[in-house]
This record gives sequence, structure tokens and C-alpha cells, in this order.
Amino acid sequence: MIRNVGANNASNIMNDMKKNESMAVEKEQMKEQSRVEELKQQIKNDQYKIDLRATATKMAQELKPQ
Repeated sequence: MIRNVGANNASNIMNDMKKNESMAVEKEQMKEQSRVEELKQQIKNDQYKIDLRATATKMAQELKPQ
């Protein structure tokens, strides 16, 4: 009987971990979707500004030989 309790406890812990991971993934997806919607609105309203310095820096880093 003790083994069953331990097995059930381990199973409950694993289920809780899976639920927490699933909730974290869902929260991250909602955050990303919110950011996408924000960017869409900025573009639609001609408010989105491209950071040319950051873009150029990133491009230069990508082209730089390793």
C-alpha cells in the first residue's frame, strides 16, 4: 500500500509539472500574440518606427565572419 501512495504522489507531481509547463507555454503564446497585435496596430497607424542603427548593427554582426 505504501508503494501505491508513493506512485500516486509521483504521478500527481508529474501531472502538476505538466500543467505548470502547459500554462507557462500558453502564457508565453498569449504574450507573443499581444505583441504581434500591438505591432499590427502601430503599422496600421503609421506609428511603427524602425531602429535603423539596431538593424544595421545586427546585419553587420550576421555578416561578420566567425
